[in-house]
Amino acid sequence: MFDISLTQPVPLAPSNDPPVSDLASSSSSLSVYQFKNILDQDHANLAYIRNFPLSFSEKQIYQYLKKEFQIHKVTLSINNVKLIRNSIGSSTGKAVVSFPTGSECQTFINRFDKLYLETKDNLQELTIRNFDLKT
Repeated sequence: MFDISLTQPVPLAPSNDPPVSDLASSSSSLSVYQFKNILDQDHANLAYIRNFPLSFSEKQIYQYLKKEFQIHKVTLSINNVKLIRNSIGSSTGKAVVSFPTGSECQTFINRFDKLYLETKDNLQELTIRNFDLKT
């Protein structure tokens, strides 16, 4: 039988990272709650909307929202609209709308909490809320 033993651990690759024990004891570490708050602040300018018809494109959502802003005489700017798609690329009827600031996003959510979209068959209520990451 062969006896193979190492007296010193062999590093796999040189690293400048501090040991994990130093990270755990450092005062700059974040709790899960603090980390979630930071992520939520980073996404404060995003609104989540669902119940759009599956046939709607990003451009149609943008045009619909701009029309609603004009009807309600609200001055808000939209940076971007992104559809949430499933794994095969089809629309899920959900979108994320980006505003220049968190306050504009909050104004949108507060003013348009009951927003309805008239389709051929019925009146569809859109659900609007803050975008957040599920942790």
